[in-house]
Amino acid sequence: MTHVTNFGLALSEQLLEEERQRMRSEHEHEMAELRNKMESEKQTKAAMQNEIELMKKQYEDKMKDLESRAAAGATVTSTPGTVGGRGMTGAGSRLGTAAAAAKGLGTAQGHRQQQQDSRINKMQQEAMTK
Repeated sequence: MTHVTNFGLALSEQLLEEERQRMRSEHEHEMAELRNKMESEKQTKAAMQNEIELMKKQYEDKMKDLESRAAAGATVTSTPGTVGGRGMTGAGSRLGTAAAAAKGLGTAQGHRQQQQDSRINKMQQEAMTK
């Protein structure tokens, strides 16, 4: 009877050790997956941040170009206070001249800029949530 009890005890210890090994193996596998996923997300985040920085630079360059065009348009305008045949005075005149210079970029380019600004905002929000 003692032999049977010892055999049962040895068998349960063996099963317990096998279960520990199985659980340890699963845990190590899951940890490796999490590490790989985290590293991948770090790389994705870095790439997104680089893309955001590039888009910001492009945006700033385009804004400088637009401002220089607006300034050039303000000095070239032969009839100050007139934009598109409509009379304007004072600050409105300066704003109207800048708007006219901006219109020179064309609506398609303005639409692309809005889309790019929207993408930048979205990417910044996504980067902040990660």
